[in-house]
Amino acid sequence: MTSIRLAPMAGITDWPFRVLCFEQGCDVATTEMVSAMGYLYAPRNHPATISLIERRDSEGKLLVQIFGKEADLMARAAEELSAMGRFDGVDVNMGCPAHKVAASGEGSGLMRTPENAEKILRAVCKASHLPVSVKMRLGWDDEHINVVDMAKMAEDCGVCEIAVHGRTRMQQLFGSISRDELYDIAKRVGADVPFCLHGGCALCEGIGEKLTPAPSAALPLLLVRGNRGISTGALFRSLDLGKKPARTCNPSSAMLNALEQGSPADIAAALQNDLLPAAVGFAPEIDCYIAAMRNAGALGASMTGSGSVVFGIFSDMDSAKRAERAFWDCPVHIVCETMSRQPFEAH
Repeated sequence: MTSIRLAPMAGITDWPFRVLCFEQGCDVATTEMVSAMGYLYAPRNHPATISLIERRDSEGKLLVQIFGKEADLMARAAEELSAMGRFDGVDVNMGCPAHKVAASGEGSGLMRTPENAEKILRAVCKASHLPVSVKMRLGWDDEHINVVDMAKMAEDCGVCEIAVHGRTRMQQLFGSISRDELYDIAKRVGADVPFCLHGGCALCEGIGEKLTPAPSAALPLLLVRGNRGISTGALFRSLDLGKKPARTCNPSSAMLNALEQGSPADIAAALQNDLLPAAVGFAPEIDCYIAAMRNAGALGASMTGSGSVVFGIFSDMDSAKRAERAFWDCPVHIVCETMSRQPFEAH
């Protein structure tokens, strides 16, 4: 789907640059990284401090990124910045490879200290009034690739989004990784992560790692998420695997036929998610969001994967944008459109 995100880049992603990116179609951006210690102890009217956390009205969804190595300082910074009413999320930097940052145990230096990284993420998630995300690397070097364990730890801490820079700290900005190596890492992070690398539309089999390209269609979507996330592991443990849902047809065949026809209405009619009833037990608001989507004009609505994001398919982008008004109070509400793209190739 056409959700374009601007990564945080020190010395580059200031507000003038972000405004230009939003004007060109960027959906979500992130500030330059902000030192938790610097923010808390520098004068609040210092020009450098002001410039790092400045935001213009013309900007879209904006995350503020913080870095540091002390959990209490990171938590205090996250609490204050998330309460300003200026940002839409807090991002934790675990990827910066700069020597002065990493050597002091901050940024990508946290990839070498999982225990401290966990303390920081738990403290930030507890203190922040906004959703928390993290950007990390594959590991410190080729002998210490620990991104899978770090990503799972971050999820357990309450982090809602994880971005992985596909290089180690020692590779800086110029290393490379093969497609097969990256797919292997992706599969260990999560069953559905290989699809995110594959792109386009695909039939997913096995645990989600077996991908077959499928017909694609441009679908206007509205995505909504409440305050509660759902642990995939906890959700599957709650299932009664002896009970199979009653079906009148193969849902994969019905969806593939609908995609072949390219009709949004037919695609919406073919939506089915066997995990939905169990997910509602963890986050009852999911049912309310689906009903609200339909009342707002969606052709069909359902839940993504194991939740807790709800999406609606609309006849056109204008309809999706009008429906979004009913979800302004939700922490996450995004209008976007699916798109077809070539399978991922790494070099």
